[in-house]
Amino acid sequence: MPGDIWLQINKVDDSQEHRVRELDKDCKEKFRWGWMEKTATVKTSNGAEVQVKLGDCFRKINTPGVVVCVTCSNQTVKYANRGVSSLVDHVKSEKHKKNAAATRQTHTMDTHFANSKPDDPPTIGEAASPRPTPSLVTQNLPALMCDRISTAEVKIIRP
Repeated sequence: MPGDIWLQINKVDDSQEHRVRELDKDCKEKFRWGWMEKTATVKTSNGAEVQVKLGDCFRKINTPGVVVCVTCSNQTVKYANRGVSSLVDHVKSEKHKKNAAATRQTHTMDTHFANSKPDDPPTIGEAASPRPTPSLVTQNLPALMCDRISTAEVKIIRP
């Protein structure tokens, strides 16, 4: 993804603290790596309260007073005037909650947690539901006309 490449080029990590201080020298609120350890309480659409670690959502980039939200497809969030409050407000925004819910639905780990639903975060220690092991069936197919040198062997996975 082009956005991921852009983030890799422009992100600043905690080993470059001197670079962050230099970037934010003219900002009212300076970036602090401690913000990434803070959590925000967010109310979900079903009324449940969820703790969100800011470090799971945001990455510092090579721009003064700005971080990107990886949950919201690298949307920039300005912290220069309001500091960590702007990050917490973004996490509580409807757009971020919608993107987080979509990510949670896409990446549901139902193979590890029994009775998990997209809106119901799994609890630690829930037993995994066993899945049947798929049987592998090997079937030789004739080589394609455009690929006469190699032979085609297809593995078909059946439940």
